[in-house]
Amino acid sequence: MEQKNNSDQVLNTVRSIVYHLNDVNWVKMTQKMMALPINNVKLLDDITNIIFDRALKRQNYTHIYAQMCALCTFDQ
Repeated sequence: MEQKNNSDQVLNTVRSIVYHLNDVNWVKMTQKMMALPINNVKLLDDITNIIFDRALKRQNYTHIYAQMCALCTFDQ
């Protein structure tokens, strides 16, 4: 049950991050994304879907979503 609550909290944070993402704050938002405890494949899949759906709705910002995803794939 606690795992579900943690996953819901992470997903809510991801939604907030991608909703507020823009040209000015994308580095800060990417850092917030990278700090999230993504600890299972289901959660990663849900996060990917959230980012993809938001990028489809804001096609002028797809380059920012792509940059964010690219940076998140590397361990810092």
